[in-house]
Amino acid sequence: MSNDLSNVDVAVVGGGIIGCAVALAARRRGLSVAVLERGRICGEASSAAGGLICAQYDADHDTPLVRLRIDGRDAFPEFALLLEELTGLSVGYSAGPTLGLARTDEQRTQLLARVAWQRKAGLDAEFLEPDEARRREPLLPPDLTAAACYPDGQVDTQRWAPIIHRALLAAGVHVHEGTDVTAVAAGPNPCVVYPSDAAADLKRVDRGGGRMIK
Repeated sequence: MSNDLSNVDVAVVGGGIIGCAVALAARRRGLSVAVLERGRICGEASSAAGGLICAQYDADHDTPLVRLRIDGRDAFPEFALLLEELTGLSVGYSAGPTLGLARTDEQRTQLLARVAWQRKAGLDAEFLEPDEARRREPLLPPDLTAAACYPDGQVDTQRWAPIIHRALLAAGVHVHEGTDVTAVAAGPNPCVVYPSDAAADLKRVDRGGGRMIK
């Protein structure tokens, strides 16, 4: 694999799911892209997480971050389809629903308030009494005091790494695994990224996540 990145438009530092999604989006816009990952693609938190595509599950207030999470969740089916088109493989995406559980009276009160503000804000959320929740999911715990139903989804994170890596290559992204970035400095293009074994003039840099930049 060549370390010559002199003609790359965008360098994404960090090959987790967020960094890889940024890389694929940039490629779809016609930009040349490189992903610089110190380990393996989607080999750290992206593979260890539970895979919940959660926007409303724990949202107690209407904030810009919550709205961003909702936009991301709603866009995820298109992203999952893109990965399938590029690789012929499914990431195991399920559109939900997702249940939030209360097992104490205090948690029940909190769940009631959460569903109330979400419904007032025009979001899809449903408060469930224990009997109705168990009718929908018989394996819920016996001490359940309430549940809430949200349109949040889930993905199989154990499938991420090989599928994402394959999708990047199929899209024409330059993948550099085992490349630790030591610095990002101002340059004429306007910045320079310094991996441990190469330097490249790049037009744009995106930090995809993690603690890659020293």
